[in-house]
Amino acid sequence: MLQAIRNRAQGWIAWVIVILITIPFALFGIQEYLGVSADPVVAVVDDAEIQQSALARRVQGFRENMRRSLGANYRADLFDEAFLQQQVLQSMVSEKVLEQATARWNMQASDAQIRQAIQAIPALQRDGVFDPALYRITLRNQGLTSAFFEQQVRQDLILRQFEQGWQAGHFVTEQAVAEDIRLREQQRAIQYAQIPPVTPDLAAVTAEQIQAYYQQHPAEYQVPERIKLAYLQLSATTLSEKVTVDETALRKYFDEHAAEFIPAEERKLRHILLSTGDEAAQLAQANKLYAELQAGADFAELAKVHSADTGSATEGGALGWMSRDALVPPFAESAFTLAKQAISEPVKTQFGYHLIQVEAIRGGGAPDFAAQRAKVETAYRQQQAEQRYYDDFERLTDLVYENPDSLAAAAEFLGIPVQKTDWLERTSVFPAPLDAEKIKNAAFSEEVLQGNNSDLIERGPADAVVVRVTAHEPATRKPLDAVKESVTTQVAANQAQEQTQQQGTAALQKLRAGADFAALAQDWSLTAVQRIGRQANEVPPEVVQAAFAAPRPAADTVGYTGAMAGQAEGYYVIAVEQVIAGDVKALDAAALQKRRTDLENQQRDAEYRRLRQGLRAQAEVEIK
Repeated sequence: MLQAIRNRAQGWIAWVIVILITIPFALFGIQEYLGVSADPVVAVVDDAEIQQSALARRVQGFRENMRRSLGANYRADLFDEAFLQQQVLQSMVSEKVLEQATARWNMQASDAQIRQAIQAIPALQRDGVFDPALYRITLRNQGLTSAFFEQQVRQDLILRQFEQGWQAGHFVTEQAVAEDIRLREQQRAIQYAQIPPVTPDLAAVTAEQIQAYYQQHPAEYQVPERIKLAYLQLSATTLSEKVTVDETALRKYFDEHAAEFIPAEERKLRHILLSTGDEAAQLAQANKLYAELQAGADFAELAKVHSADTGSATEGGALGWMSRDALVPPFAESAFTLAKQAISEPVKTQFGYHLIQVEAIRGGGAPDFAAQRAKVETAYRQQQAEQRYYDDFERLTDLVYENPDSLAAAAEFLGIPVQKTDWLERTSVFPAPLDAEKIKNAAFSEEVLQGNNSDLIERGPADAVVVRVTAHEPATRKPLDAVKESVTTQVAANQAQEQTQQQGTAALQKLRAGADFAALAQDWSLTAVQRIGRQANEVPPEVVQAAFAAPRPAADTVGYTGAMAGQAEGYYVIAVEQVIAGDVKALDAAALQKRRTDLENQQRDAEYRRLRQGLRAQAEVEIK
């Protein structure tokens, strides 16, 4: 029904519908009219509520993380929505339990810590420096307020503090380390024989077996679903090229942002560091050298002889060009108040006493429009483009919704042609600017496959696209006649593998009944290994895994086990003849310390999980 309304809601009919809907909403409020609250509660932990909107944000965040992690392998249908929501909700409940525990224990994070944490987020930085404008844009794009986001960061810091504080006091005993080494460094003496694989017999495969396998494995013989797309891109980068620039506007922008166009002041410095002896001795030597410099001594030569900074002493104390914020405060204050070629009196820092010489100065001073004009124009174009981007974004959102079956109106508004793609599959590498997983997922979504425009999908802070499907071919299964040879080969391979497994099982039964291993394996390749560890790579991994999964044989007996390898390798029959425990004395100090640290981390994480489970068990939790 909603789709039918959308398809017909044009012209005066649309206005009638809007008026009819608006009257009851205006009189009674949408919540009362629909009989639901604005943001339903999905869970209650003690007295704290978890809203549907928060759950939706977390689910979306999980999907975004999976898109980034899996890249081209991500598909929306990899994660069942109902199952995913339940898993995320359970995680949120556990977090809420921890939040309440930290509140009871009065754990807090300061405003300064919040600012520092936010400024350290790479996504909010330009050229490695926190950008307040980018911060505001990012929050706006995510539909978040700064107060809400900062509170989330605060809570995250508190929870991190809680976890680190709980884990910091954990330790393991020497006995626990020795027991861990006894098991992990355990070795086993084995013999193993390889039963060669049975050769697949294509002639033995019946028509009924072919038909059954084909019916039971439809996904193996599909022609993938594919689509063709039309799309439009709205980008501040493109819009900046269309910005009209005149000198008056540039001059006004420069005057309003003059501080941004003052090159950072830098100074080319030399220094002599005196750090030998006590503070009085250091100062006495510094004063002596300062007097020599005032009398005309060469700074570089004195630095080579007397400076304790071995990194710069050989270069005559040269530090090169330095900015103020790259220096410790006392050093910076002196260096950036000296005139060119001047030498400072002794300056004390935590490293000792310094004598500083300024060789040259660049940057700083008053802003110069003529010298900075190119940068001013670039910044002005960016500002104007970003402003137009957000204006166009809102209008474009309306246009693609009001005209769900076409991009023509949106293209006319933007003044650009509609772009088109060739056939694309889910596993295809989408062309730029569609090479983002969320765009691919939108293109294959039910709403867009039904013939509607997608929503405007943001690729970045000022970059968005809208797509629509112009042609669609659903996934179909290839006819049996076209894949009969492939099916036959697979069925024959499966039968051969099953026969190989049966031979291996029969051999194990004979060995466990008392048969001689060497005699039984005379037609196979038999290999004896004195000792192997859990990480051994000199024998097949299937042999290692099976040998260490087998129970320890009784005294003076041999234990037998087996492992199926790939279709080309056959079956391994394994005799476990001896088990040798790991010895803590065999590890050197470094290896022993690493094992202790690894064990501490494992047990610490396990205890923290038990703590969370205990707090959760004590809480009153209601899932709506």
